[in-house]
Amino acid sequence: SLVIKEELSRDVETFRTTSEDSVYAANNTDGQTPYTKYNVSNLPSFLSDQKASLKTGTVIGPILETGSFKVVKVSKVGIDTVGTAKANHILIKWDNETAEAKKVAKDKAKKILNDIKGGASFAAKAQEFGTDGTATRGGDLGFFSSGQMVKPFETAVFNAKKTGLLSDVVETQFGYHIIEVTSVKDNTSYTVATIERTITPSDETQNEAFRKADTFASGLSGLDEFKEKAKKENLSIFDGNELTSGARSINDLSDARQMVTWMFRDASKGKVSDVFDLETNYTVAVMTDETEAGFKSLDDIKNEITPAVKNELKGKMLIEKLNAQKGTLEEIAKTMGSDANVSSSSDVKLNSTSMGNIGFDPVALGKAFSLEAGKRSSAFAGENGAIILELSNKTIAPAIGEYSMFKNQIKQSLDGRVGFNIAEALKDAAKIDDKRYKFF
Repeated sequence: SLVIKEELSRDVETFRTTSEDSVYAANNTDGQTPYTKYNVSNLPSFLSDQKASLKTGTVIGPILETGSFKVVKVSKVGIDTVGTAKANHILIKWDNETAEAKKVAKDKAKKILNDIKGGASFAAKAQEFGTDGTATRGGDLGFFSSGQMVKPFETAVFNAKKTGLLSDVVETQFGYHIIEVTSVKDNTSYTVATIERTITPSDETQNEAFRKADTFASGLSGLDEFKEKAKKENLSIFDGNELTSGARSINDLSDARQMVTWMFRDASKGKVSDVFDLETNYTVAVMTDETEAGFKSLDDIKNEITPAVKNELKGKMLIEKLNAQKGTLEEIAKTMGSDANVSSSSDVKLNSTSMGNIGFDPVALGKAFSLEAGKRSSAFAGENGAIILELSNKTIAPAIGEYSMFKNQIKQSLDGRVGFNIAEALKDAAKIDDKRYKFF
């Protein structure tokens, strides 16, 4: 890294004086973005911190960032036609389009605004009263540019001359907004040329790493010696379990095919390998065990299935306890202790992959759609706990008169797999023992 930093430092003066910033950067960078235009919302952090002092011709670096050293030159600071600002908001929706419903929503929004003016936390009020997706992050909308927000909202924020809470609520088609401007409108643009050099291991570094790996592997015999020496030299051991002969990766080692081939072709239990050169790693392996084809013994899978069996038994106990309770869901939750909670989910669709706080749970989703409005399910075991569902409302999908489109989609998908399925069927029927791992 020091060599690369020093090389880049020698380029700084030439970069500073060149008049062809984009050409010089493109010819001397390892990166993909040698010449880019930014605004205040997407300016890199190392430039954003110095935004006030950025002028045309400013050169900064070398800077270390995510495995690379960078030198950047501000080629131009200009004024863009697109403005950018940042704000927090609390959206209060009305129940319907009547004047009475809008007045109720506006009065509520004004009361919240007055509470914030009186010293209440904007973020806390947003979490309590916000009705859109920003509520959980304190109303933070982040940066937005011209045209991204509805006109009344954009006008209110872009007209602000200073940061802080706007004095009145703003009405849009979505409801009433309480707005806190956190960064006023800025039309400044920055055109930046960047020279980036990726930090890669030198020949000396690679040779030293190989020497250490080779020294470690030398004279080792068996798993115990492997572990003992790794512990003594403070080296990390990673397990690669359930590997098949066709595997091409082991954990984070994406190109470990030669290691897999060694295990199936040459290794035996307890045998230590020579050094493998795997992309950016030198790796030494020891074969810990081998599983023959067929069914595993209970001892082999006991640790794996014990948590699942315990959860199943615990689920049965919770289901019995839940089904014995009476009252509202809130009352039942109180009797179950701190681990129980009540939550609601809206706009759940039958093809959803998850449901509210329950998360991924196909059984829960199916049970929800089997209920009638106002009905409650018995307790059942879900993916992550025991669940009782109560259906507030269900919208029945309209009947589809023509299914040809769906039929054709399924047919096309199946047609595309015909060749693969035939090949797999031939393999199964031929009873061929695939030993290609011995060669590649």
